[in-house]
Amino acid sequence: MPYPADTEVDLSSAQIVSSQIVSIELFQLDLLACQTIQGHASIHDAASCLLKVSSTGKNGWGVCMLPAGEPRFDFIKWAAVFGKLKGVTVPSALQLVQQHHTDWGTERYTLGKATLTDLVSQCQRGCCLSRQSEVCNGLERSFLIDHSDRYFSFL
Repeated sequence: MPYPADTEVDLSSAQIVSSQIVSIELFQLDLLACQTIQGHASIHDAASCLLKVSSTGKNGWGVCMLPAGEPRFDFIKWAAVFGKLKGVTVPSALQLVQQHHTDWGTERYTLGKATLTDLVSQCQRGCCLSRQSEVCNGLERSFLIDHSDRYFSFL
């Protein structure tokens, strides 16, 4: 993950306050995509999810482990909570994630908060990108689609 969930961000800039979430995509990564994004040192057998949230021409990225080993794990149902972020402003999205911390569980809360924090940092001028954001922003969408076991998008 690019940022810990407890990282505070400055939401006071006009660009951030008025930016709306226009696109949300989730990718259940295969091993090659996981290695490309997280590096070879973090290879494991567990499934990983990449969350991409877009606003104002910028993308926020976050990665988390999925509970895919659980019987009857439903990726679509697990991912559906992020649909609440579509169309709201970035500060409102951060507030919504905070409000649903208990309902969503630690993994989805942490993924949502980290991804939105990454988006805010990319919208602010002069802020360094995390290694993960640099890698993800450089990837073609077709690579992510081709190297995902499952994909979900909010149009």
